Amino acid sequence: MIAVDFDLRSPVPGGSPRETPVYQHETDKLLGAIDRACAAHHAVVLPATIGFGTGKSLVLQSDIYSGAKVPPHFFFTGYIALPDDARAVPLDIKLADQTPLDSFALAAVRAYLPDAVRAINDLDIFPFGGYLDPGAFPQLSAASVLRLDKAALQDQVGGKLVFIGSAWHRLSWKTGPLADSHITPVGPISGVFVHANYAEAILGGNYYWPVYEPFAYAVEMLVLFAMAIVFAIEASAWKKAGFVLGAAAVFISVGYVLLQNLGIYFDFLIPLVFLLLHVAVDRILEWRRIALSVEGSNR
Repeated sequence: MIAVDFDLRSPVPGGSPRETPVYQHETDKLLGAIDRACAAHHAVVLPATIGFGTGKSLVLQSDIYSGAKVPPHFFFTGYIALPDDARAVPLDIKLADQTPLDSFALAAVRAYLPDAVRAINDLDIFPFGGYLDPGAFPQLSAASVLRLDKAALQDQVGGKLVFIGSAWHRLSWKTGPLADSHITPVGPISGVFVHANYAEAILGGNYYWPVYEPFAYAVEMLVLFAMAIVFAIEASAWKKAGFVLGAAAVFISVGYVLLQNLGIYFDFLIPLVFLLLHVAVDRILEWRRIALSVEGSNR
């Protein structure tokens, strides 16, 4: 199964022209190779270009392969646009006409192992996927693919899900940022490895759920209730302020780790600010009471 992670959009979103004439011969060679692969029962996945239609609806835009005749049972497409949160595994979306469109990774998994897709068909939210470092994936350079004979190449990639994408640097050999770089939990990596991680998460079940908002609210209320009890205990205002500041440092640290690794977001900041203001007001009122008491005793 071959998934080609290159942007193949047409020069004009509406498809007129579908391809720049000077590059048409290259596109014809690509389509010919895809046709031969599909005819030999090798599945091929190409990226689908999407854009905004009326309002916030999504529509398909033209790609350089639009309208090409390919064996339908071995040809798949999926959108390559990545979610704002790189940990969220993109599944399918509904287009303006309610037609479903797989993500690039989901299309690749559907082509490679349909049973793995059926296991997540009923998900109503995007799960979070675990990330592997690019070094965990077997890799072949384009030069290696062209150099190897058929038997050696078959031994390397036969029967596997293969992603083809960019891994070069923008300036020169290993110089400058990656050409298709994205920030992930394992650092900046090429987009092809992002899609590979999504596919790995779907195939291996290496995904988990973000915490639902009601649960997060319940935890926040319990923590703040516990802090309110502490404030009810007889103690100096300075001790209470120190407790709040210490708790704030702990909550911020724990919250950062949970957000980055498990997608759990607890918003303790605003309540903690109000608790600190409460301590400050209590202290000011205490000073005022003492000042009034002293003033009254001096009359």
